[in-house]
Amino acid sequence: VSSQFTTLFILHAPTLKQLRKFGYLDDLSGIEGLELRPRYSYVPFLKLIERCEFVISDGGSNQEECYYLGVPCILFREKTERQEGLGKNVILSKYSNQVLRDFIEDYQSVKCEPVVFDDSPTQIILQLLIQASSDSTKRAFLQLLLFCRCDRVVRRKYYHGNSIHLQFDTTRFHQCG
Repeated sequence: VSSQFTTLFILHAPTLKQLRKFGYLDDLSGIEGLELRPRYSYVPFLKLIERCEFVISDGGSNQEECYYLGVPCILFREKTERQEGLGKNVILSKYSNQVLRDFIEDYQSVKCEPVVFDDSPTQIILQLLIQASSDSTKRAFLQLLLFCRCDRVVRRKYYHGNSIHLQFDTTRFHQCG
């Protein structure tokens, strides 16, 4: 792969440990076109995936991210419990070298548009909470948040035990009326 494409190998701590243990790290470091990089935090990793031609992974969460971003992905697994992208832009390799070769030759054929939702995740959650609430005061408050586009009004979210606490930017409440 690295002879055709600049290839980034993201090294998780357990992978790095095993590569060192078996003496493969130096071998990989010497491959032209292959960059070894440390694990990224979530948002920078998403930005990296977004700019990729395709992704080769064994991770089901990467499968999901690729599906939502529309990035072609070949999953190095026999099977996956996740359904996102299968039959669209995610190919299950079943560890077949031929499936991998076919994917690399024709990955563009499974590229697709990113998944776009009509509502923000915050709006979807609020709608579900409104439907589930039996308290009319709570329902009215949640409807006000939904009307004000909660994602613009909530200044800070923090978690305490099983509760989610929201701090609001009251100046923005006035902008939504």
